[in-house]
Amino acid sequence: MATASRSTLTLDGKSGVRWLGRQAHLVAAAVAVGLVAQAGVFFCLVVSDGGNTNAIELGRDLHLGEMPVGATWRGSVELRNRSWRFLRLDAPRVDCGCVTAHLADPSLPPRQSTAIALEVQFPEIPGPFARQIVLHTVPRRGSPKVVNLRGKAVADLWAVPSSVQVELNQAGEAAAVVLVHSTRNESVTSVLADRPEIAVCPVHKDNNSVDIKLTITACDEGAGLVSVCTSPDRPALLIPVEWKLRPEIQIRPDVWHINRLGHAVAVPETLGVAIVTAEADADLEVRPLVPWLKIGDVKRVSEHAFDVELRLLLTRVTERFSGEVLEVCPKSGRGKYYLRARIESSR
Repeated sequence: MATASRSTLTLDGKSGVRWLGRQAHLVAAAVAVGLVAQAGVFFCLVVSDGGNTNAIELGRDLHLGEMPVGATWRGSVELRNRSWRFLRLDAPRVDCGCVTAHLADPSLPPRQSTAIALEVQFPEIPGPFARQIVLHTVPRRGSPKVVNLRGKAVADLWAVPSSVQVELNQAGEAAAVVLVHSTRNESVTSVLADRPEIAVCPVHKDNNSVDIKLTITACDEGAGLVSVCTSPDRPALLIPVEWKLRPEIQIRPDVWHINRLGHAVAVPETLGVAIVTAEADADLEVRPLVPWLKIGDVKRVSEHAFDVELRLLLTRVTERFSGEVLEVCPKSGRGKYYLRARIESSR
């Protein structure tokens, strides 16, 4: 037994060398596993960081060039994540309703690029213009990235407004005025409409501007074009015109949002609805379409308006709902109108 013990522990014996070799390999493997594990933890910490706006590489200026007044420019601007972190991007913000900016995927991997799709409506008046897009990361860290959009709207002849949408009154009539400008000393020779419902009356203010008075007379909805000519045979400008019938009834609001918190119903449990009629002194029929809605007082407040109080029957309110809950129709009319409700459930 003693000999065996000495043989195992002796360094110059073959078995001892083999034993020490096995131990060294085990220690090395353990160290390698530990290093890999630490590296893995470190890597996870890096990629799970929310990132910083400063890691975004983005051009500061985008020149859109020249386009006709009222035209729409479509394109994109590229951005790049120059860090080794995953970035989460907030929705781009714009400073004008004439610009839309859409980011397809808010997650941007390390060292990768993506693009913001843009749609820019040029002004209706010629001249240079500037807009801005602001981009943040989530959570917001660092200064935001700003892209300046610059362009120029150009025209020899343009109209303000560039298109007309009107609502017919009870007599089936509507009116509008369009001001036509010119940057050159060529006068408007004629103004023509392609529909008999549209009557035009141009009034020259000076050599570079004309007021066009439009009168629409119709018994149904429709659309047409007004042509502004600077020579007898060539329309220099087209103005779209659209007319619609005024609805017999308008319900305000037209959607009722209700939120359930567990088995309780959050406010509002009642709703005041305004009903406006196109016809004076019209009589209405108002009826609920769901079992959990009760109609309270219906008061006429003017010759064209009613106030209606609606109440929820809390014990009958469903978990989730989206649809029509109230029907309103004039007793001598051509249609029915509805109030919609949307019930959301929060747990």
